[in-house]
Amino acid sequence: MTVAYACAFTLSYYLNRVLNFQSHAAVGPQFAVYVVVVVVNYLAFILGVSSGLAALGVEYHVARIVAGACEAVNMYSAMRWVVFRRLTALIGSSACRTRETGPVRETL
Repeated sequence: MTVAYACAFTLSYYLNRVLNFQSHAAVGPQFAVYVVVVVVNYLAFILGVSSGLAALGVEYHVARIVAGACEAVNMYSAMRWVVFRRLTALIGSSACRTRETGPVRETL
């Protein structure tokens, strides 16, 4: 079972990297962040939300569906803005401009 999860999450990382987000960042650090996101997702949503809702009296299947919806939103958001973030978005617009047009010079 653990091997199946590892294979599924590795395939998910690869397909998201290539098809969805078309990332060209270094794989090692990016995959490490992805693993942390997956572990937090598992603990918070698969275990936490579904167990918490079931403990509050929500029928188990409904709790799993709600947890699955929360998980989907969380995973997309984490992959979009944490794992596969675009570095150009982190660089100021003036830095991008200087790269394209050369350094900005002040005139006196």
